[in-house]
Amino acid sequence: MENVTENITVEQIKDAVKEHDIRVWKLRGCSICLIPLTYSFNGDDPTYDSNCDCVSYSTEPEPRSWESIAEIFNMQTPAIRMYMWNEFLAAGSK
Repeated sequence: MENVTENITVEQIKDAVKEHDIRVWKLRGCSICLIPLTYSFNGDDPTYDSNCDCVSYSTEPEPRSWESIAEIFNMQTPAIRMYMWNEFLAAGSK
């Protein structure tokens, strides 16, 4: 279990995606239908996919910035951030 007490940087996220071969990160389930809300890392920029149309009218993946991914981690308490970071790393195939 990696200890993440400081804010997570964009560079740490990019490095983790490459080092752990993270292709898809399941952030959480939709609050209505429980289908996983995911981020994909298959190109230069991440994409967000709600995988459902409960609260979004778009069923296509939407581009997101690396900074927005860092914000997801950094808005959490240190304990939750560490849990999320380890879940993120575990999403990889390496």
